[in-house]
Order: sequence, then structure tokens, then C-alpha cells
Amino acid sequence: MSTSWSKVAGGLTTLMASLGRGALAGLLVAASWRGQSPALVHLEHPDGRMSVGQLLEWGADGRLSLEMAGTRTHFPLSEVASVSFSQPRVARPSNGALLVFHGGDRLWGTLDDGNFDEVAITTLGLGSLRVLIDHLAVVQFSGPDGGVVPLPGEASDEDELFLGTKTRVDRLPGELLKVVRGAVVFTSAAGNERRFGTVSDQVLAVRLAKSDRTPPAAVGVVCSFRDGSRASGTIVAKPDGGLAFQLAVGGEATLDRNTLSAIEFRASGVTALGDLTPLRYQHEPFFPEAQPAMWLCDDALPVRPTAPGTRPWRRGLGLPLGAKITYAIPNGATRFTTEIRLPEARGAALGRARLCIFADGHSVSESETIAAGGIGLPVQVALPAGARELELYAEGLDIVGSGGRLLLASASFR
Repeated sequence: MSTSWSKVAGGLTTLMASLGRGALAGLLVAASWRGQSPALVHLEHPDGRMSVGQLLEWGADGRLSLEMAGTRTHFPLSEVASVSFSQPRVARPSNGALLVFHGGDRLWGTLDDGNFDEVAITTLGLGSLRVLIDHLAVVQFSGPDGGVVPLPGEASDEDELFLGTKTRVDRLPGELLKVVRGAVVFTSAAGNERRFGTVSDQVLAVRLAKSDRTPPAAVGVVCSFRDGSRASGTIVAKPDGGLAFQLAVGGEATLDRNTLSAIEFRASGVTALGDLTPLRYQHEPFFPEAQPAMWLCDDALPVRPTAPGTRPWRRGLGLPLGAKITYAIPNGATRFTTEIRLPEARGAALGRARLCIFADGHSVSESETIAAGGIGLPVQVALPAGARELELYAEGLDIVGSGGRLLLASASFR
């Protein structure tokens, strides 16, 4: 059973004092989480190795201390790509909101009264924040189940208000004026200003015009939270020795380990596929009359295995069998790594599959064949020098497996 959002959020405290920036390693202080019971974590190294143990201390000397098999082990931050906390997801608030930022950050929460420049939101992991509308790409409103409806098409030259239900979506072009508690103030293209109740008028979302894009600030870490929120920024020190988080999009908050899912270090040279936008995607179903399926990424993935020592499915890619997806290779990347699995569906096997990888149109790797429900298969591929694009093809090898989806855990460039 999931922990309630309101119960966890009630234990948060927000940062009230103004904080200065500083070097990341020097500001990770031991006093921040000392006294809390040790947390089981999966520590991922830049080369893809995993270390599993109890997190004892985040030291002022820039080292993480883990207890592994009864032995205290220290890891300098240069040897850490990410730290994943073994804590269950929490239910998102009903009739809440999802803020999607241009830089890829995502914040779930409940909206408060904003103004013509800012949106106000109360979140699980970061408390109450006010963020500039110019940083936002989309404001989505969740229903009683905490979910949101996917939006059709792409951003246009105007703001767009989406009204309707899961089966019917109407789009109204115009200009967003402000977002307040329970409503959106919007001006139509004809110049008519109106207040739309998020529940009474069935408001699904507001998508901001593509001309409003604002590049995010440089970041040192990305924090993921148990409700699916992700925020980039810099970890800074509070005067009392605690850890605080300064968001790239503005705002400051105290970090509470009990709300965290993971912390990723951008300086590690690891780029997750979820942080990239695909260049191309194509899915050809096994049966011609079937509808093409989309890929799933990160939060949309099914429940991850939590057995000690296994790679957690916190982030990754779910690729329909028969689908091809292409990414631009980040500058400096020399390898692509993942762990592939083929899940079972309702207890019935879905057959066999394999992952085929191409660089600039040339085959560089074909994985071993894996069977549905089997153990994960690590995949590590050296990228050819000068390669610019990487294509991933999920090949289904049985008709019975035609409706399956190949999961790529922790898929990333390194």
C-alpha cells in the first residue's frame, strides 16, 4: 500500500533563509542526515557497476559512506553516478497538478494562487514554491486518480487550453494569464478573458507557446522524488548544517531523505535516455491491422524489481517489440549500457526477444536472446569513434510475443 502524499508532505519544512552557492562536494555535510536510521541504497558508478548497502553518512569531505556486508566503505563523489533510495512510491494528490519545465524537470503537487508571472505549487519533496511561467512548457491537471491525460500534437506559436475528458479533448488557442487555486485565467484568440474552473470546466492542461522557451540554468544534480517529481539544481548548505536544494528554475527547499527516490550527479558523465528527446521513432506491429504503440519512459515504466543486488528499474525505456528509436549520441560518450528484460503478461510468457543496436545505420551489437520472465541481461556497447546517432531496435522472435515490450533498465550513455 502506498504512503499518502499528504502524510509525508506534512513532515516537510521549507528553507526560510537565503542561501549562497558553493562547491558541491564541500557542501555535502555529515550533519544533514546523521541521526536518521540508515537507508538501503543502490549506488551506481560511472562505469555501470552497482554497490548496494546502508547509507550511513554523506560526509563534509565529499564522500558517501555505505555499510556493505558489515564493512563500512567510503566512495568519493567522483565514483558516484547516482544514488537510488529503496523506498516505495507514494500516491499523488487527487485533483492536483503536474508542472513540466522546458529543461525536463517535472513537479507534481497542489496549486496555490499564482499571479501573472508565477505559478505557486506545494510539492511532496520541496514544500511550497513559486516558479516563473516563462520556465514552464505545460501545466497539467490530474483527476481523482492522480493521473493526467496525454496531450495531442506539439507546442504551437500560441498558448493552448485543453478541455475535455480522457476520450474527448478540445483545444482553445489564446494566452495564459495566470493559474490560481482551482482555476485558470485564459484569454482566447478573439480576446475574450475567462476564468475556467479546473473541475467544473474540465480543464486538462495549458500548454505554453513554444516561443516562450527559457533555457534552464546549469545544474549539478537531479533529484527524483517518491511521487515522480524530478528537479535539477545545486545542493547547498544551510547554516544549521542541513542539506538544501536550490532549483535551477528558481526556489529553494530543504532536502528530506524520506521523500527522495534518487539523486543523480551530472558531472559523472552519465546521460540517461530519459533526459534526451528521441530523433526518430517507428513501430511496425507484427499484425498490420494493429495500431502502433508508443515507447514508455521512466515514470511510465511498470513496477521495478527490488531484489538486493539487482539493477533498480527507477529509470529506463520500455520499447514495444518491433519498434525502433533513435537518439543523438551526447558529446564525449564512448559507451551505451543497459540491462534488458522481457516481462510476463498476466502470468503467460510472451516469447523471446533481443535488442539490436545500430550506430549511424551500421550494426554494432545484437544481444543474446532473452525469454519472458527471465533474469535481466546486461548490455554494454562501445560506440564507434565519431558516431553521431544510436538506434535501438526491439526485435520480437515469436508471434506470441508480438504484443510485448522490451524493458531497458538504466539505459544510458557514458
